[in-house]
Amino acid sequence: MKPLPASIRKVVEGHPAFDEGWTEQDSFNRDGSWSHWIYLVPGWFNPAHGEGCHIIHEGTARECVEQFKRIKPCVCDDCQSGGLAGSR
Repeated sequence: MKPLPASIRKVVEGHPAFDEGWTEQDSFNRDGSWSHWIYLVPGWFNPAHGEGCHIIHEGTARECVEQFKRIKPCVCDDCQSGGLAGSR
């Protein structure tokens, strides 16, 4: 694992929805290149994957930033109860 690229950090750091993120070489991309993870704090979700999805995982920095710019407030049961989304 390594830190998120600067192009992602400048968008997410300091935003109230950003919890943590990193870049890792995993099997997400077929070519074995690095992918990017962003975890959102409880109360926010990634609408690309539906309410209750509190992460962004993309193969490029551009895709990651695009998804982050579309996050929305979340009222799923986990966010409301401080359950799984809040227990990472």
